[in-house]
Parts: sequence; structure tokens; C-alpha cells
Amino acid sequence: DYALVAECTSFCTTWAQCGCVYFQITTRGKGIYTPFIPRPTPRGESPNAVVQMAAVIQALEKWSDEYIERGSVEFEGGTIRPNSTIGAIRGGVPYQIANSVGKCSIYFDVRIPPGKDPLSVQPEIERVIRDTGIKAEVRPYMTRRGYEARGHEPLVESTNTAMVAKGVA
Repeated sequence: DYALVAECTSFCTTWAQCGCVYFQITTRGKGIYTPFIPRPTPRGESPNAVVQMAAVIQALEKWSDEYIERGSVEFEGGTIRPNSTIGAIRGGVPYQIANSVGKCSIYFDVRIPPGKDPLSVQPEIERVIRDTGIKAEVRPYMTRRGYEARGHEPLVESTNTAMVAKGVA
């Protein structure tokens, strides 16, 4: 009838959890031999997909700082602060660096408060990237809804009693 999720909550008991959506965000460039790369080139026009991605990353980091504040949700058990991070980047080949990179992808994890559609942030992310002047593909590849448990009171009470008895709370 109940489930316990052992996740980092600062040793607090909670009955709500964010969902998430994972995005693959890809920029495309051209493989140009280093001596022939035009200089100076505005960042938005760089033939190097990694250079383009640098501008996207900066914009997404700024968006993330704002998202955690405006996306916070109060509930009976406290405050849910959704967050996001760039968890991986792929671009180029380390042993073939004499050319600019033709494709670069980042993998972006965005946490979603309970009750919100995980894909609701995609238009925001697309707008943030579009505002950089960089063309990028934004593709969600995994979603999970957030939740807030109902009828949790007996489990929370038992858990809190056990934590006090063990001297944890």
C-alpha cells in the first residue's frame, strides 16, 4: 500500500517529488580544416558546432537560475525547488581535431514540479535557444511526471517516529 523512496531530502520526510524531462539539444556545423576556418566569425555563424553550443549552454544556465526560482512550489510538506543541469556533452573526435566540429549535442535534465506536464518547458527552452541566434534541435527523449502522495499520513507518522527513536530527527 505504500512505497518508500530513499532519495536525498536532507534527512527530511516528504511525500512529493519532482518529475523530469531529458532533452538532447544538438547544434550543427561544418567540418572545415583549421587553416581555412574564416576569422573573425560571429559566434552565431561559426562553422564549429561546439562553439555554437557554448552560447546555448550559457543561455540555458541563465534560464536554469531563473527557472528554479519561478518554478518553486509550496505544498504542505515544504517547498519543491525544481532544478536543471547539463549532464553530458558530445562533439568532435579527440584524435581528429584538425577540423571544426560538424555536430555537438548536450543532454539536459530539467526537473518538473508535481502537477505540471513535463513537456511544458520545451517551448521555453526552444525560445531561450532561439534568442541566442543559434539554430539547434531540441528533442525530448525521456519524461517522468512529478507527484504528491495522498493518504500518506500513516506512513509519514511511522517514519518520523522511527527517525526520532533512532536519534536521526
